[in-house]
Amino acid sequence: RETLIGLNESFAGAVCPEDVFGRLCGTASEQRTMLRAVFAKLSRSCHPDLVADAEKPMAEAAFSRLTDWKQQADLKLAAGTYGDRRPAAPPAPTFAPIELWVRDQRLFLNRLIAEGTFATVYGAEYEGCDTGTVFVKIAREAADSDFLTREIAALRRLHESHPDPDAERFLQEQRAYVPHPLTSFTIADFATGEKRRGTVLSVPEGRCFTVEALRRDKFPDGVEPQHAYWIFRRLLLTLWMAHLQGIVHGAVTPDHVLVYPEEHGIVLLDWTCTAQIGTETVPALNPAFASHFPPEVARREAATPALDLYGAAATILTLLGGDPATGWVPARVPAPVAAALESCLAPSPRRRPQDAEAFHNAFGTILESVHGRRTYAHFAVS
Repeated sequence: RETLIGLNESFAGAVCPEDVFGRLCGTASEQRTMLRAVFAKLSRSCHPDLVADAEKPMAEAAFSRLTDWKQQADLKLAAGTYGDRRPAAPPAPTFAPIELWVRDQRLFLNRLIAEGTFATVYGAEYEGCDTGTVFVKIAREAADSDFLTREIAALRRLHESHPDPDAERFLQEQRAYVPHPLTSFTIADFATGEKRRGTVLSVPEGRCFTVEALRRDKFPDGVEPQHAYWIFRRLLLTLWMAHLQGIVHGAVTPDHVLVYPEEHGIVLLDWTCTAQIGTETVPALNPAFASHFPPEVARREAATPALDLYGAAATILTLLGGDPATGWVPARVPAPVAAALESCLAPSPRRRPQDAEAFHNAFGTILESVHGRRTYAHFAVS
């Protein structure tokens, strides 16, 4: 009975299959064999057929939980993610393609990409776009439509010509690093009358990964610093572009930075939380990445460029294998580089760098002093 009580408590308190089955070593085949062995051992202690009648209800509860954890472990082994201590993602639901017509042009939603905080994101084909990869965002609730309206207004602003010729030359070079707004539309729910906003955006074609996926699925211990450096510098330039137009991105987090390894390029996604510098506050904070938002966001203070620099440094620290919540930087990151990142993570915005352009240039000088002249480093992602 004491064994069953202990197992029930352990299975109920586990947050991932690794808590139940521990570390599985070796090749994929060896890991599956080890999982079966651990499952069999635990089963002998809680299988309903192997206990007294009085203990069967407790055994049934424990064995049911054990079986559920085994299914999650199998899913993670199949996906190659066992060991990351995250719950297994449920199997993707079968997606039925959706055909829409927007301003007399066919919009075909062909796959579900993600369920975001404010919107559902779909892969799509759009007659109005001949180049790039198209995706569609549809507000999850009518009340979330304002976020999509905010995003497409910000993107259109970033793609507008700047009156200063020097600024416009810079912006022309950087616009590939943000989504291109194609069009927007409204979906009406005939049962309730509620209307939800939809937007059609495009990004450059090519193999790409979010920083979140790179850290979680490809580099659990973090990428080599030389790869994080160029991603960070491109991110700083993208933020400088936004700041030139008077807005902050507001939510620079690992799930919003798309990296193209072969092209050495990035795209900064999800501009739904943009805010006017000095006059507006960031409208929302994603609890899943709370450590990537500076304290002034929760305090509802007016947005400054230092807000974005905090998120950018926290995102790159995550990519390097560090921890923004504690400020821990891996030992392989040289001290001057670590100090530069830490300066962006100061709790007070006044103690952080204030200008993305100036910090981009200063960071380049730091890299040159530490590593010498810049050379191309191929970023291999299998």
